[in-house]
Amino acid sequence: MLYLRENKEKTVSFSGYRPHKFDFSISGGRESDKFAVRLFDEIIKAIENDYNTFISGMAPGFDIIAAELVILAKRAYPEKEIKLICTLPFGDFKYSKHFDQHWRGRYDSVIDHCNKIINVTNSTIETIYCYSSRNKFMVDNCSQLICYHTGKSGGTESTIQYAESSGVEIVNIATLI
Repeated sequence: MLYLRENKEKTVSFSGYRPHKFDFSISGGRESDKFAVRLFDEIIKAIENDYNTFISGMAPGFDIIAAELVILAKRAYPEKEIKLICTLPFGDFKYSKHFDQHWRGRYDSVIDHCNKIINVTNSTIETIYCYSSRNKFMVDNCSQLICYHTGKSGGTESTIQYAESSGVEIVNIATLI
């Protein structure tokens, strides 16, 4: 089992949908703006509650947007020494079927601004094991999970269930928008 050297009690992880699972376009517009503002508000609230480490699973959609907002928060709160950790399920993750050129560019930008990159498996190929290992690692190393979940089944749902069984505080921004 992998553990970070960061203080778990001051660490937040993210879990949420890929772009096609949202009920609105996350590429812009009123709903997208409301979503981004709400997510940023929760990140700021966590920082104001002394959280200083944020873990992103780096999938297109929620994960990358959350990481981008952490980068903005790092600039807004330089005195807080905020860290962004990018957790990858396997080595060539950005070349998986989930990434188009747009999301690869955003992924690269986040990687360029993060504090640490962790590949939780030694695999270079995509398997369900890689994703579940990444999600478990993120939950095992945090005390709060900020997520976006409207009830759809998949990785986000199983991550939330694992977080609940692990006693991790869950903030679902889908219920706050």
